[in-house]
Amino acid sequence: MATTVQTLPKTMPVSRKSRLLTSLLVVQIIVGFEFLWTVLVKHIGGAFVAGLGADLKDRVQAAPHWYQPLADSVIIPNATLFAYLVLIGELFVGITVIVDVLHDAQNPGGLVSEVKVAAVGPNKSIAKPNADGTMTVTLGDTRQAVAYQLTNEIDKLSATAFITVPAYSDSAPPRLKSTLKLPQVTAMNTAISWKLSDILDVPSGRAVKVTDAGSASAGRQAAGVPMVPDTGTIVYTPEKDFRGNTIVTFKVSDKGLTDDPNATTIEIPVTVGDASFRDIAPTFANQTIEIQPGEAPKTFDLRGASSHPNPAVIQELTYQNFAAPSGPIKASLAGSTVSMSTDVSTPVGTKSVIKFNVGLGSAFSVPAQITVKVVKSTRPLPQTVDDAEPNGRSSTTYTISPLANDFNPFADQGKPLKVTDVAFQGDNLGASGLTRTDSTVSVTTGTAKSGTINLIYTVRDATDSADREVQGRIVVTVTSAPEPVTSFTLSNTGSQTVSVIFQPPVSSNGAQITGYTVRINGGPSTNQRTDCSPGASCTFTGRTNGSVQTVDVAATNNVGTTWSNTRTITPYGTPSTPTNPVINTNSPTATATITPSWSGPADSGGGAITYQWNFTQGSSASGSTSGTSGGGQNVGAGDYTFQVRACNPGGCSAYATSATRHINPPPMVVTIAKGARGNSATCTSTACYYIAINASGFAANTTYTVSLETDHYADGSKGAMAQYGTINITMDSSGSYNNQVSPYGYPGYDVQVSINGVSSNIVAW
Repeated sequence: MATTVQTLPKTMPVSRKSRLLTSLLVVQIIVGFEFLWTVLVKHIGGAFVAGLGADLKDRVQAAPHWYQPLADSVIIPNATLFAYLVLIGELFVGITVIVDVLHDAQNPGGLVSEVKVAAVGPNKSIAKPNADGTMTVTLGDTRQAVAYQLTNEIDKLSATAFITVPAYSDSAPPRLKSTLKLPQVTAMNTAISWKLSDILDVPSGRAVKVTDAGSASAGRQAAGVPMVPDTGTIVYTPEKDFRGNTIVTFKVSDKGLTDDPNATTIEIPVTVGDASFRDIAPTFANQTIEIQPGEAPKTFDLRGASSHPNPAVIQELTYQNFAAPSGPIKASLAGSTVSMSTDVSTPVGTKSVIKFNVGLGSAFSVPAQITVKVVKSTRPLPQTVDDAEPNGRSSTTYTISPLANDFNPFADQGKPLKVTDVAFQGDNLGASGLTRTDSTVSVTTGTAKSGTINLIYTVRDATDSADREVQGRIVVTVTSAPEPVTSFTLSNTGSQTVSVIFQPPVSSNGAQITGYTVRINGGPSTNQRTDCSPGASCTFTGRTNGSVQTVDVAATNNVGTTWSNTRTITPYGTPSTPTNPVINTNSPTATATITPSWSGPADSGGGAITYQWNFTQGSSASGSTSGTSGGGQNVGAGDYTFQVRACNPGGCSAYATSATRHINPPPMVVTIAKGARGNSATCTSTACYYIAINASGFAANTTYTVSLETDHYADGSKGAMAQYGTINITMDSSGSYNNQVSPYGYPGYDVQVSINGVSSNIVAW
């Protein structure tokens, strides 16, 4: 609402404060109008009275703490009464507005209060002057202007001004109800519809309808399915199997127009399908799980074989109707973990099937199964250790327990090994009476006074499976000195060091070996040890590097001592690392020759040194030499690094690595010249010659586009060099090109080419 005032004669200038007061007056009028329409909507809709109590219950939660007791004890219990009081109060405020027309007026001929106010003009019937100088204006269906006149009764001078008021029918456009839960949700492959009356608040109170069926749209709407079955209904039908989010958009009007240019656009966010995918059944990959006999229960988490589009759902799955198998395979379920086991004697290949259901809430129960299969034990096979009777006598019976020192893979379960067979091996020296029990072997020697009787026994573990049988040996020795040690090895385990590892002799010949002697002869002196044991490393230090050492071993029993044959070894120390590795080059740019070089180690380790070198960057070249430099390499642009180490018979040092040597690429150069006479469909003049291109410094085996350029224009004029065509050429393995291309036939003009931004010389044709 706006007010315009014309001043009386002799009016003083209107002050800034007066203009401000005029603006405040306009605000008062507009506020009154808004009060009017608020109450009209509340009266027409009827929802205000019914919903005020519930709305206050929600809003009072956010109110100051001092207000909440008042709201809970007085306002909310009497919400209906308060609603009607609000409606009545707003009705009387909104139907009419009171305008203080004298507020900003001036009377140069007297007091403002002496001015008489009167409504004039065609709309004066809606304005009533009041005794206090104000006017009461009644709102109508349309926007109106009311003229009023201020008159000084003393000098009969007057002035006219206007009050402009809006129509009471103007209101806010239709909008989605604040109580409508967004986004709206529908299941996959399921349409969702809305009545406009259910989802829209219409402040005007008038009927609302969809202005145009063509204005309705939505992402992933099923083709050919209408969205507006009638002007009061919207239907969204998602495409088949679509899942996700979309927005339904349409235009509505409460002005009774089908072509309302100010129609309101309504948008409804829609989610198709359960956002957490709980409307999809879980799946289970049926498993075959292998277990071994006699082992601790094997566990498997069923969630690891379960799957679902929403990974979070996996932890919500339940496993039901678990059917434990009968027979030798045992299984149980705790939560999502199944435990499976079987006895040690269960035959390999035995199978059982465990069936159960995978559940997701009360919506899905999917059948699943696990096949449990018994496979070979992966425990190591039993291992036997040779047994001996070192003090055998003729015509005597000996009972031996060979299992006592054999390895039993199931000893932790208290399951013993078992002897299943025994037999003589080789000459039995007249022995007889060979028998066995589950744990012993008995034999009666013959009349021979010396020699060895070998018995082979077969062992089976608790699986009682023939494929896990192994054999062992029992040696009964009758009186003899030990056999010589034949199995021993020598090694150079460090600088000035020789290590000896020997095994017992093949036979002690009936007498227990009481000791061994290891002897070494060579620089700086002869030395021997009697504290060495079979199978253990017997180490001599302080030997002279590069000096031959001779070693033999003796075995002693109560009959005598037997020396082995001698063996020799030369000890060496490991060289220290070479020094000053460097890459030398004859040119900083490609193509260049690079040569690796270095200085010898501080310690040679006592032997002749051979150097092993190889490039670790830029080249694969390598070599071995007794000198201090490697072979030269012709290389292109790039970075190059090499490493080198020193080796002698005792081993090799650590690698020494050079600094990186960088070789720059050669410059790219392009030159051209007239080539041979050319001829083509477009080049037949006597000046037609091929363009001979000579290029270098480019990437090897790479195709480039050549820009052909001239200062000849199509109209025969000359100008700046410009491209008239292109061709492709491929560089050779050295990055060069030398050939003739594309004939050119315009005499008196200039020609040049450009490759990869590099321009050639210009040739006058």
